Amino acid sequence: MRRVLSRAWVVLVMIALLLGTAVGGDGVGSVVVTIEGFRNPEGRARVALFSQESGFPDDESGAYRKIVSDIRNGAVQVRFDELPAGSYALSTYHDENGDAKFNKGLFGIPKEGYGVSNNIVHATRAPKFGEAVFPLSNEVKDIRIQVHY
Repeated sequence: MRRVLSRAWVVLVMIALLLGTAVGGDGVGSVVVTIEGFRNPEGRARVALFSQESGFPDDESGAYRKIVSDIRNGAVQVRFDELPAGSYALSTYHDENGDAKFNKGLFGIPKEGYGVSNNIVHATRAPKFGEAVFPLSNEVKDIRIQVHY
């Protein structure tokens, strides 16, 4: 009886390992984001990766992940690793005054530079998640964003 249980245990462990490897290896990707067009190196670039509409584009509390980076030579490059397969959208802004807020003026007009994936820009409203969304599977995806002031 012990021998049967031991063999069953070994078989179960082997199946679990095989399934774990298959599940862990599939559907995990990375996003490399290059952001260009910063008008000066003051402050920092804030980059948010959203996996859902909530908070996009300017409420970082709704972001799946976020990175804050120094600006060098008018550009920033950041990387988000080990992301499950799915749909994502990126937003970024130039936090020139270092207050960790996307500052807006009268009528919600941005005072700081900003950008989103797919480089969507509207004169009268913020870009929507559905316009900036991109698919990700088990790959390394390169995304370029241009900052608009």
